[in-house]
Amino acid sequence: MRDFLPEHVLPADAFSATQMRILDGVRRGLLNKQIAYELGISEHTVKYHLSGIFRKTGCHSRAQLLSLPLAR
Repeated sequence: MRDFLPEHVLPADAFSATQMRILDGVRRGLLNKQIAYELGISEHTVKYHLSGIFRKTGCHSRAQLLSLPLAR
């Protein structure tokens, strides 16, 4: 497993458009169910994309995701 590096800036293009929208929902403190409703996708799909986000970033929690600086 990769180490979590909060000082590392991830390029925004490292994520798909859907992953970026899900990250936005996480930043706004929304639950998976709320994110799914806003995006018109299933809660399972949100969880699937969150797994990919966690894998790409090396994060293990939403709190760690919130501390990541993302290039815009």
